[in-house]
Amino acid sequence: MFEKMPDYQSLSIEERLQIVEDIWDSIAVDADQLPVSPAQKRELDKRLERLVREGSDGIDARAFVSDLKSRL
Repeated sequence: MFEKMPDYQSLSIEERLQIVEDIWDSIAVDADQLPVSPAQKRELDKRLERLVREGSDGIDARAFVSDLKSRL
């Protein structure tokens, strides 16, 4: 992996946030390779069944952001 761990504390907050974002983006690309435990699968199945049975009571992202901005 690393020969020597970088000194992250010497980086600015912006630089550290960028590293975190880059790492997260690299994980998201391979998210389909992440294992799902049996408990997680049961929970996902339960939520999917509820969605099919009851429909969605959520709002779309644009409406959420608009509402959030109006509250600030």
